[in-house]
Amino acid sequence: MKKKREMSEDELLALLRASLVREGRLLPETEDEIERVERELAKETTPLPESLRNPNAVLKGTWSGEVEFRPRGDLVGADPEATRELLARAARAGGAIPSEVEEEMRRQRDADTRPEDDETEDE
Repeated sequence: MKKKREMSEDELLALLRASLVREGRLLPETEDEIERVERELAKETTPLPESLRNPNAVLKGTWSGEVEFRPRGDLVGADPEATRELLARAARAGGAIPSEVEEEMRRQRDADTRPEDDETEDE
C-alpha cells in the first residue's frame, strides 16, 4: 500500500490558486497562468455579433442597441449635498481633497445657492 504524502501549506495554496485561476474565479497573474489562459481562450473563440464588428459605429453609439445612463439610486438621490460631494470625490478618482480645496468648494457652492439681492428694493 502506498503511503499518502502530506502536502505543505504552500503546495496546497498553489494548488488551490491554480484551480481558482483555471475555473475563472481568480485573474491570472504569473506569465505561466496568463499563457495558459490565452491558450484556452484561443480554443474557445466566439465571433462578435454583427452589430459590434464596426468599432467606429460602436464608439459613436450608432449600432442597433440603445445605451442609457442611469445613476445608481444609492449614490445619487435626494441629498444634493451628498451627491455633490460624491461626484467631486469621484472626479478626483477617490483621492483625498485637501481641506483648503474643500473650503473653497463650500464657499463657491454657498455663493451659488444664495439668493441674489434684489436691486429693485433699494429704489
